[in-house]
Amino acid sequence: MDPYEIVEQGGVPELTEWVRGLVVGSITVLDVEYDAGPDPQDQPALFVDLTITDPVPGPGWPAEDIIELTHRVWARCGELRLPNWYVRPHSLRSRLQKAAAEGGG
Repeated sequence: MDPYEIVEQGGVPELTEWVRGLVVGSITVLDVEYDAGPDPQDQPALFVDLTITDPVPGPGWPAEDIIELTHRVWARCGELRLPNWYVRPHSLRSRLQKAAAEGGG
């Protein structure tokens, strides 16, 4: 399936259900959104945007938690045979700031 078609159809329900609420170390996935666009090689790509809990003040999330989260989502995307996908974690705070800047918050 084409990444643009996936986004038009509202995403991947199986992945959304599986990833929402996933806890990896200090990180909880709060939401998932999908976007389509060109990858670095200018090929159509599916971007899996994860909204995750904000890190505690200081150094941010432990690197091993981000790596483990990303690997788990990569593995699930592979199991679901999604086309050319990328996983992009975003903090809740950054998502809320972006929504406010766009007039949505």
